[in-house]
Amino acid sequence: MITKLTFTISFFLFFLNSYSQIDTAIIFSEIRELKTDDMIDEYWRELDSCDQDLNTFTNPVTQTENLVKTIYFFKYFGFNRNNRFKINTISQSNAEMHALYIWMHNRFVDLNSYTFPLISECRKIYLYDGGEINYYLQNVQIDRFEKVEFNNKLSLYFKEKSFEKININNVVSLANEAMKIYSIKDSKKNVNGRWRLVKENLNQYEVQIILIENNYYLHELKGNYYKLKQDDFNNKYFHFSNEIDDTYLEILENGDLVNKDLKGKTLTVYKKISF
Repeated sequence: MITKLTFTISFFLFFLNSYSQIDTAIIFSEIRELKTDDMIDEYWRELDSCDQDLNTFTNPVTQTENLVKTIYFFKYFGFNRNNRFKINTISQSNAEMHALYIWMHNRFVDLNSYTFPLISECRKIYLYDGGEINYYLQNVQIDRFEKVEFNNKLSLYFKEKSFEKININNVVSLANEAMKIYSIKDSKKNVNGRWRLVKENLNQYEVQIILIENNYYLHELKGNYYKLKQDDFNNKYFHFSNEIDDTYLEILENGDLVNKDLKGKTLTVYKKISF
């Protein structure tokens, strides 16, 4: 039998995939109606099932919607060491732990970095193996960085961040931007160039710079999107929008794409390819 909650989620997924726009009223109402532990338990079971279903596992639209639901759930209910909501009775998982996996499925790095304090807050309740910084690194392409240096930079950056400072309206705005990216078919995206990473064991790693509604993005063809800011004085320079990645991209005269730090040191070289 389909429960009222299941029907609501199913209807919302249909609505979301049709219009690629998050209707916050539906999410907020859905979560505010969770009045009992059993209702909360059912909510997380449904969210877990949706998140892990093979039909939606690689669906960025659904996964982004799941992240917004997760963020708002904790913004509404808060974090409580005594509220370890079970997701399934076999693994004895809890909502805080499961939030990690939902967050990891997000493919828009600007949204990922903005909501990272969720993971730090969750870790205070449930100690993840490996530390919260490692979970961020697992979801962001960092082969161009010296990992120790990047670890230190991340630690300093997130030291002043807290989940309480996350604004749900900003989350929704970033999520809707992600939806806009995902809703446009690859054949309709304005591709400015495509490159292959020149690095041992990564010769299949390709990126492209795309233009969508006057916004540039670096797209890892098998994964993440990074919003870029084009240099006002030279259209061959692109800076990352998120505050964590303070490196920049430069298109050389030979067409290659290089990633450099702020001192001009080359971190990674991408060779131009035809497409």
